[in-house]
Amino acid sequence: MVEALLPQPHGTAFIQSAAQDSDRSFYNFIFRPETAWSVFTARRSFVLSLFVFLASSIAQAVAFGAVNGGFFIMLPFIFLQWIIAASAYHFFSYILGGRGDVVSFFCLWAMTDIPLLFLPSARILSRLFLRNGVLISFSFIAAVYAWSAALKIKLLKFNYHISSYNAFFVFLFPIVAAGVIIALSIVLYALWLLI
Repeated sequence: MVEALLPQPHGTAFIQSAAQDSDRSFYNFIFRPETAWSVFTARRSFVLSLFVFLASSIAQAVAFGAVNGGFFIMLPFIFLQWIIAASAYHFFSYILGGRGDVVSFFCLWAMTDIPLLFLPSARILSRLFLRNGVLISFSFIAAVYAWSAALKIKLLKFNYHISSYNAFFVFLFPIVAAGVIIALSIVLYALWLLI
């Protein structure tokens, strides 16, 4: 009761308070995301979201050997991709009748990339098991991305109060739409070359 009346930490203050209780906070973000997401400070902390976004982007670049000058030049475009993806998913969630807070969703969207911090480890494991076959090697990396995708679907369901089916559909729709647009543009370009 008294804790509810105390001012809640924001921005860097949240990072400091999370550091004091880091094992439980990190555990919640990974294994019990609804618990972490329901905390107001986690939902409104753009600084923490930016930190997780940068860390997960760097982890992906390290895992695939793309950390060089070009990566840092591309970082603003990667940041733009975060904004576009969150906006697209917010739009499609509203089309399906979901109602949720866009600021919270934008901040929490980056938190769904926390599993990508394990990507360098998964890449090392995949190289160790490469001799046992490509499928086993690929499964470590695929598991990390599947974990992140599952968190994204869970976030859509949590933030917009939609069913699991609708959350899954919202998650897949922009991916499928982008694939169709790319395939259609390739076909049209090939036809244009033939003419």
